[in-house]
Amino acid sequence: MPIAIVHFSDIHIRNTGNPLLSVVDQLIQAVNSIDSSVNLFVVVISGDIAFSGSAPEYRMALAFFKEFGEKLQKLRPGSRIEFVSIPGNHDSVLPESGTKLRKTLIQGVVPSMQEDEQDADLLAQLLKAQAPYNRFRKQLRKGSSWNGICESVLIEHEGNRGE
Repeated sequence: MPIAIVHFSDIHIRNTGNPLLSVVDQLIQAVNSIDSSVNLFVVVISGDIAFSGSAPEYRMALAFFKEFGEKLQKLRPGSRIEFVSIPGNHDSVLPESGTKLRKTLIQGVVPSMQEDEQDADLLAQLLKAQAPYNRFRKQLRKGSSWNGICESVLIEHEGNRGE
């Protein structure tokens, strides 16, 4: 059976004034109107999920995608919905006061990127900027192996594997 890839990009969820959040039913109807034989929906969320990378923005985004998934599942019983997310530059909280520190940390970690093991303390400091995104990502895709840097996602469908 065919699969459908549903792509959201640059949705920039803010604390207020999010038109996307009010059109979930219309989006579900549009997605549901495609080929009725589709029983796997891969929802790709690429870059700039949040506007400023704050935790409340991700809570709203998570609620939106959970509602999206539940409503689609109700219209397509027996189908599977898989979420895949990739962060963008807005998915980091980068206060201006920490810009010099961040640049210094990046310069420090770059040489270790060629080694088998990176400096865990440097990486932990760098990844703090994406902590709200990382929480969102892990809640969106349960059982994820996301480590804040990369992840390989394998989606099996009817005996076929795609990575």
